[in-house]
Amino acid sequence: MFAPLLAASLLLHTAAAAPATDGASIEGAADAAVAPATASQEALLQALSARDAGPDCAVLSAMSPTPVVDLTWIALNAPMPPWAGMRAAECLITAHHAAAMPTLWAWVTDPQLAGFGILVLNKLDALPLDTAKELATLALSQGPDVEKARKRIARSKVPEIQALSGLPAK
Repeated sequence: MFAPLLAASLLLHTAAAAPATDGASIEGAADAAVAPATASQEALLQALSARDAGPDCAVLSAMSPTPVVDLTWIALNAPMPPWAGMRAAECLITAHHAAAMPTLWAWVTDPQLAGFGILVLNKLDALPLDTAKELATLALSQGPDVEKARKRIARSKVPEIQALSGLPAK
């Protein structure tokens, strides 16, 4: 089960490292050329830029014909305000986790995307159990900082997730 998704994630990550020309890069590298925002990405960025709580994920998703692509682009490329990218990432994790799984895999394994990996690990309790366990296991086996991942996983309120950390329950 891991192999096909890992291959897809690596393929997408490799493709994203090349200059993007259509704004559809799934993961993107921090130093890759950034395609200009599409109209739907601009609209989402505007909605996500509100200082205080903006629209919820369902409203944001309805604003785009390709919410996973657009929210991923914003998470990785929005220059300002800083919370816009994090709100986009939260929507990917909580509302689009199935479709965004290759991105979530990269976030918990790629050292350049470690901040997003932390966000994923902090949101494990909001995910379906199988998805949360898969991402936690991946972070523990291939993550950039296994000990930090272990501590975050140990904070889970879900016993099956917390147990993956190997640390005593708190």
